[in-house]
Amino acid sequence: MSKYDMLFKNMLLDYNSSLLLALKVPNGAVAALELPGLDSRRVDGIVDADEAIYHIEFQTKRDQDMKWRMLE
Repeated sequence: MSKYDMLFKNMLLDYNSSLLLALKVPNGAVAALELPGLDSRRVDGIVDADEAIYHIEFQTKRDQDMKWRMLE
């Protein structure tokens, strides 16, 4: 995992994260998750706010398959 990925993930998990503000995601319950049974897939961030769930992934290198990873 890139050191930048960890930096962004840590910034996201801070209470009243300025990163959420920059991404225009409302403050809410934030979690980083590992999904059991899905090849050790990890979600960088899930935010539950304003009756919506936001799925946040950080990608510091260009990845043509990112949209498919998000869908998966």
